[in-house]
Amino acid sequence: MLGSDGDETAWVRVHTGPERASVHALFGPRLAEALAPGVQAQLVPSTGTGANLDALLAHPNDAAFVQFGLFRERLVNDAEAATKLEFYGDVPVC
Repeated sequence: MLGSDGDETAWVRVHTGPERASVHALFGPRLAEALAPGVQAQLVPSTGTGANLDALLAHPNDAAFVQFGLFRERLVNDAEAATKLEFYGDVPVC
């Protein structure tokens, strides 16, 4: 889901991963570039998938990179997550 800062600039907060990890240093900027100029992405470093899923539950309009296996495990073990989280696709790792 996108937000707006009042001047009609669409933005999305994307939870990535540790600052030195490729998901934050490489894939986050690639996503931001692909969304620009129509959407400004705010990249938020995190400790990884668990923290990203917690952030999504707290802020359902955000987006995040997650490991699919851990995402699926969270859905099985957390009833709230199963009703609130959605998976939109894969990012090939090259």
